[in-house]
Amino acid sequence: MRIDSLIDGEAVLARDGLYGGTHPPSDEDWAPYAKYLDPCTGEQINTIGSYLIRDADKIVLHDAGMGPGPSLAPFACGGLRSALWALDVHPADVTDIIYSHLHIDHIGWTTLNGRAYFPNATLRIDRRDWETLFGRRLSVRGLGGRGHSARARSRGGAFCARVGSHRAVRR
Repeated sequence: MRIDSLIDGEAVLARDGLYGGTHPPSDEDWAPYAKYLDPCTGEQINTIGSYLIRDADKIVLHDAGMGPGPSLAPFACGGLRSALWALDVHPADVTDIIYSHLHIDHIGWTTLNGRAYFPNATLRIDRRDWETLFGRRLSVRGLGGRGHSARARSRGGAFCARVGSHRAVRR
C-alpha cells in the first residue's frame, strides 16, 4: 500500500482568523502552536488537500479538495489536478473517493464544468452526512431541498448516480 498527500491549495488567515467572540486566544494560548504560524507574517497557513491511497487494484482518493474555482476567500486552490499528474495518476484511474464530510473544501473536484472529474470513481459518503445535507434518505430526491446552496446542489446533483454510502466509525 502507498499513501501520498496531495495539496489542492491553502487558506491564509490572521492568527486569530478562525476564532471569534469576545475572548480570542492570547499570546500565552498560542505559545505551544506558534511553530505552525508563518514565521514572516505570523499568519495561519491552512492546507487544503487530499490523500491518495493505492493498494492492489484500487486507487482511492480521500477527499477531493476545494477545486479549481471560483476562489472563495481566503482559499486559493486548484492544485489537486497537478498533484495527481505529478504522481502519474489520471482522474480516470481513481476507483473510489471517500469523503470525510461534505464541506466544499472536501468535494470541490468531484465535478468540473458539470461533469464528473473522476468518471470511474464510486463516491463513498457517510450516510449521516448525506441525510443531514440532502434529506432523510440517501437518494437523488434529497437534493434541491430547502437551505442548500446552489453550489452544494450542483456539486451534489452531479454525483448522485455514483454514490455508495458507508457508516464511518467515529470514536
